[in-house]
Amino acid sequence: MTARAAAAFAREMAAMMPRRFALAVGLSLAVTAGEAAGVLLLTRLLALAGVGELGGGAAALPRAVERVFRAVGVQPALGPVLAVFVAVVVAAAMLQRASTLVYNAISLDAAVQARVRLYRAIARARWLPLARARGADLLNALTGEADRVGNAAGLLLTLLVHALVSLGYLALAFRVSPPLTAVALACGLVLLLTQQRYRAASRRSGEALSEARAQVLNAAGEHLGALKVVKSYGAEERNVRIFGAAAEHSRDVHFRAWRAYADSRAAFMLGTVVLLAVVAWLALEVLHVTGATVLLLIFLFYRLVPRLSHLHVVYQHLSHDLPAWEGMGARVRALEAEHEALSGDEAERVELARCIRFDGVSFAYDEDRTDAVEGLSLTIEARRTTAVVGPSGAGKTTVADLVMGLVSPREGRILVDGRTLDESWLRAWRAGSGYVAQDTLLFNDTVLANLVWARPGATEAQVWEALRLAAAEEFVRALPRGLATEVGDRGVRLSGGERQRLALARALLRRPALLILDEATSALDAENERRIRDAIGALHGSITILMITHRLPSVRDADVVHVLEGGRLVESGTFAELVTRPGGRFRRLWGTQAGDAEADDAEPDEAAVGDGGTRNGRMTRAANPSS
Repeated sequence: MTARAAAAFAREMAAMMPRRFALAVGLSLAVTAGEAAGVLLLTRLLALAGVGELGGGAAALPRAVERVFRAVGVQPALGPVLAVFVAVVVAAAMLQRASTLVYNAISLDAAVQARVRLYRAIARARWLPLARARGADLLNALTGEADRVGNAAGLLLTLLVHALVSLGYLALAFRVSPPLTAVALACGLVLLLTQQRYRAASRRSGEALSEARAQVLNAAGEHLGALKVVKSYGAEERNVRIFGAAAEHSRDVHFRAWRAYADSRAAFMLGTVVLLAVVAWLALEVLHVTGATVLLLIFLFYRLVPRLSHLHVVYQHLSHDLPAWEGMGARVRALEAEHEALSGDEAERVELARCIRFDGVSFAYDEDRTDAVEGLSLTIEARRTTAVVGPSGAGKTTVADLVMGLVSPREGRILVDGRTLDESWLRAWRAGSGYVAQDTLLFNDTVLANLVWARPGATEAQVWEALRLAAAEEFVRALPRGLATEVGDRGVRLSGGERQRLALARALLRRPALLILDEATSALDAENERRIRDAIGALHGSITILMITHRLPSVRDADVVHVLEGGRLVESGTFAELVTRPGGRFRRLWGTQAGDAEADDAEPDEAAVGDGGTRNGRMTRAANPSS
C-alpha cells in the first residue's frame, strides 16, 4: 500500500513542480555518476599502489580508467589520478550540496502548495459543509499536516537519490563479482522482507499521529477560549489534566513511532553486519578471490550498506508521513466537491430595487434533523427596515444565511427583485451586502486595516464617513493613534460596544444595498445598544436593513417585524400592531422581556401604539407575509 501511495505522491509532486522535480532527478543522477567515477578511480589507485591485480570482471575497470586518461592525453600515473580523484570527490560533494538545497526547496514548496490548496478549497466551499467541520481539524491540516506533506516530499527525493546511488554500487559490485553480489542481494531482500512489520507499524503510527495532533489542537482551542469561565469555576487544574491527557497521548503516539524506527534500524544494522561477514567468508574461503578484489568488494559493500540502511529508514519515515498527504488529499477533494460555482467579476454588484421574497422556503442543516425553517414565505422590502424575531431555535439566523446565499433552500425559492437567487450571480449579490454578526470579527491589526479589509480601495475620507454613520467616529478619534491604533487579538483593546460599532462601520464602508444585522446588539449594554440603534435609525430609507434579533426593544423602529417560531412564520406587522395584538406571540414575548424594555426605556408609548401605527412621524404598515 505504501509503495503505491509513494508512487502516486511522486506523480503528484512531478506534476505540481515539473521543472524543479526534473532538476532534483538530474542532480540525483549526477551524484550517482560522481560516486561511480570515484570508485572507478579507486580501482586504478589500487593498481598503482601495488595492492594486487583485480580478478574476474573487475580486472577491466582500472584498464578502462587508463584508456580514458590516455584518450585525453594524460599519463595515468599516481599524481594525475589522485588529482582527478580529489576533483571528482569535490564535485560530488558540491552536487550533493546542490541536491540537498533543491530537495529542501521542494519540501518547503510542497508544504506551501498543500496548505494553499487546502485553504483555497476551504474558502471556495459552500458554507454548510464548513459549518459541519471541526475548526481544529481544519487548522491542524493547514499547519501540522501540511508540514508533514512537505517533509514527505523531501523524503521521497532522498529515497530517490539513495536508491539510484545504491543501484550504482550494486552494478559495480556485480561487475567485480556476480556470485558474491547475488548472494548479498538475496540476503538483503530477505532482510527487507523481515522489515515489513516495522513499515506497517510506521504507517499506523502516522495515521494515529494525525488524529492525536488534531485532538491536542482542538483541546488547546477549546480551553484557551474558555479560560475566563474556567477561572470563574475554579477549574484550572481540571482543565490542565484534560489538556495534559491529550498532550500525553500525542507524546505516546510519537514515542511508539520512534520506537518502531529504533527497532527497525537495530534489526537492519544487525542483519547487514551478518551479511558483510557472510560475503567476506564466501569471498575468502569459498570463491578464493584475490586480495585486491576482496578489498574492493568490502569497500563497495561498506559504501552500499549505509545507503541501504538509510534507504530503509527514509522509507519508514515516508510511510509515517504519507497518511498526512492522503488525509489532506481526501479533505481537499471533499471540499472541492462542495465548491461554490461563483461566476462574474468581483467588482460587479447587484443593487436591490424592490424586494427579497421567500416563497415556501424549507431548509435543514442536517438531513436527519427537523427543518430550521419550514414553508417560510415573507417579504423584505427595499430601503426599509425589516426585523425577524423569535425565541432561540426559531430559525432567525437561518433566514440570514439564506438571504446571503450561504445555504440553499431544500424546498421553495428566494427571489431578489423577482429573480431566483442562485450561484450564477451570487458573487455580485454578496458584493452589494454588508453583514454584522454578534461575534465581532476583528483582526490583530490597526483600526484602519480592519475597516478597509471589507473594501481595500477605500479612501480615508470614506473610512471616516463610515465611522460617522456607525456612531464610531468620536471614539476612534479619541484613540491614542486614531486609525493607526492596534486593536489587539480579536479587538481585545476595545470595549464590546466599540468593537460592534467598528464592525458596523466596516459593513457600511462597503456601501451595501442590503445591511444584515445578525444579533448585532444582543451582547451589548443598554447604552451601547442605543448608540448602534440610533446609527441604524439614521440609515433608515437609504439602504435595506434586515435585523435578526431576539431582543424586542431593538426592533421598535422597524417598518415591519416578522415573528418566527419553530421555523415557521407565526405573525407579521409593525411593532405597534404586534405589541398590542391580543393573544399574539410577539405580545407574549414582549411580556417576558418587559424588564429589559423598561431598562432600555423602550416601553411602547402612545406614539408607538396609537391608532394608525405611526412611528416617529412616519406611517408604517404590515407586510403581507405571503406576498
